[in-house]
Amino acid sequence: MSKRKSSFMGSLLVILAACLWGCTGLFVEEITAAGLGSMDIVVLRGIAAALVLAPIMLAVDPNLFRIRLRDAWCFVGSGILSMLFFNYCYYTNIQESGKTVAVVLLFTFPVFVVLLSRLFFKEKITWKKMLAVVLIVVGCALASGIVGADAHLSVRGLLIGLASGFGYSLYTIFSRCALDRHYSPLTITFYTFLLSAVGGAFFTDFRYVAEVAVSHGMDLWGPLLTYVLIGTVGAYLMYTAGLRHIDTSTAAMLKAAEPASTAILQILVQGIWPDTVVLVGVGVIVAAIVVLNWKKRK
Repeated sequence: MSKRKSSFMGSLLVILAACLWGCTGLFVEEITAAGLGSMDIVVLRGIAAALVLAPIMLAVDPNLFRIRLRDAWCFVGSGILSMLFFNYCYYTNIQESGKTVAVVLLFTFPVFVVLLSRLFFKEKITWKKMLAVVLIVVGCALASGIVGADAHLSVRGLLIGLASGFGYSLYTIFSRCALDRHYSPLTITFYTFLLSAVGGAFFTDFRYVAEVAVSHGMDLWGPLLTYVLIGTVGAYLMYTAGLRHIDTSTAAMLKAAEPASTAILQILVQGIWPDTVVLVGVGVIVAAIVVLNWKKRK
């Protein structure tokens, strides 16, 4: 595959992953409505994702389960330092500052990825990347509905929100490290969610989770399994596979198409037209994607 085709394929996979993430909001709302907390969801999602991926890995190649001890830090980083940490900070900030502000601060993650990619992978910070980062942050702010919302932000909320963005950025960084060590996206995704479940188990009341699971039955398990298949296994496999073909900072910025896909999904599936400001935010995010992929003809 030529470099140009490879780059296109990588970008397409990341954008498709962002679209899948954009579909998961409804499922998460149903899960939380059942009474589960953020760590409960992290643990259940991690266990379910590992159970889905394990037979696939066995069928493809049992050696996919093997990781070298000296590389274990890559998976601890993606599972504990990223997945578990950012979820904790994000849901804590929803309680502190409200969902709208928490979403905006979470989507500062491309800024961290650009800086960390320069530090660790020596990726150039070009004018296109700088412009795209600005457009993405502005677009996500508009698309989240923060304009006109009764939002409030304390210093504590700001710090927790930025910490969630930093934690979210670390999945891209640690996944790149694992890919550079020739691990499969299947291996990376499996151990990321297995370790996030192990870490989250220390903050989970399994007796309460069992009571909720029994009392709600398929009203809980249906949305949860859909969330696992679409927003976890499907989306993260696509994103990690796409990360093989494009640089780290570009992948992170394309990942920020998620709010745009959420707004578009509301129009197509639910028939709900967002406010004009939200649509402008979607347009700004699309413009950032165009800027990132603009190639000057020789």
